Amino acid sequence: MKTPRAWLQAKFSEPCACSSGRSYRKCCCRREAAYFLILLLSAFCLLAAS
Repeated sequence: MKTPRAWLQAKFSEPCACSSGRSYRKCCCRREAAYFLILLLSAFCLLAAS
């Protein structure tokens, strides 16, 4: 079983799923990280409001 760090390094070096031909790190990583942060912030706001 891979450690989380080894899995992340392998993920960053894979080709991007959007078929751009670039590595994941150079293409879609920032966008997906931004989506994740937006999801966390909206979940926090919803929980804090109730």
